[in-house]
Amino acid sequence: MSDSDEERCPGDDELEAARQRLIRRIVALGGRAPGNRRPRRLTTAPGPAGRPELTQPQA
Repeated sequence: MSDSDEERCPGDDELEAARQRLIRRIVALGGRAPGNRRPRRLTTAPGPAGRPELTQPQA
């Protein structure tokens, strides 16, 4: 790769940060991030709001 491939315009960092935040928000809402064709199911066991880490064993 040449050095010109590494050149970044002012604002690229903010743009990339905003893009990452948007992708994380989409994934958190159970949607699809670009390029993620098979979203992973976060639920491994049925639980309240689909959060297995919050489920308590029934005594």
